[in-house]
Amino acid sequence: MGNHTRLHRFFATSWTRRRLHLTSFDPARHTVERVREIVSLALDAETDGFLLGGSTGVDNAMVEGYSKVIREAIDVRYRQGGGPPLILFPSSAATGVATGADGVLFLSLLNSRDVRFLIREQAKAAPFLPALGLEPIGCGMIMVEPGGTAGRVGQADLLGAEDWQRAVGYATAAAAFGFPLVYLNAGSGSTRPVASPIIAAVAQVIDVPLLVGGGLTDATKVGDAVRAGADVVVTGTVIEDNPNVRDTLLAIVNAVHAVAPRAGDR
Repeated sequence: MGNHTRLHRFFATSWTRRRLHLTSFDPARHTVERVREIVSLALDAETDGFLLGGSTGVDNAMVEGYSKVIREAIDVRYRQGGGPPLILFPSSAATGVATGADGVLFLSLLNSRDVRFLIREQAKAAPFLPALGLEPIGCGMIMVEPGGTAGRVGQADLLGAEDWQRAVGYATAAAAFGFPLVYLNAGSGSTRPVASPIIAAVAQVIDVPLLVGGGLTDATKVGDAVRAGADVVVTGTVIEDNPNVRDTLLAIVNAVHAVAPRAGDR
């Protein structure tokens, strides 16, 4: 991977040890106490890590506060350290960075029509990451229909549900630029996930871990995404207003871990 920092090593395990599942929190959608409870349930289900961020209704104080709550909940379980990482998922430089996390998914929205989401927000935040103790890991994100709030806020020129050719173009360009991760995202709360043919087409042409998220609301959809080629699966909406989070997460994480990593294919 070149840069053998903690997050790079973490995502590299999706190639060599097992596919990964990330539990994603939008601070605007949870109370503090509910976040603490869900972290414990997610750890019981053996989720591999946590994402924290939101597209709307989130400010820096919220990200900072929720980051501390999640970190404390992880540390209670892993008193000797070494627990799953907490990674920030920023929507802007002003609201997306905070202390307490292990690092930040340093996103460039590749199919945005607004240059802010390609590089300008990132340029605002980058100089401050060392002082905050945040490790960045570059990620080329591609928004796919329906796109959800992230696609709307990010002014994405959304890929169609069957537009695997453009998906391959963006993904191979991201890899050529040196992004260590590529992310196919149908948007939080999406009514449908990224289609398996798009996932499969992208997975075949890149040599970096492929993240897939949006619309993955049950174990069947998650299993389809992983079998198509997703190395890392992100789920978030499924934990919101769900009275059966424990069983839902357990089924989803098991569906991810049931499929062997693609090390032999690379």
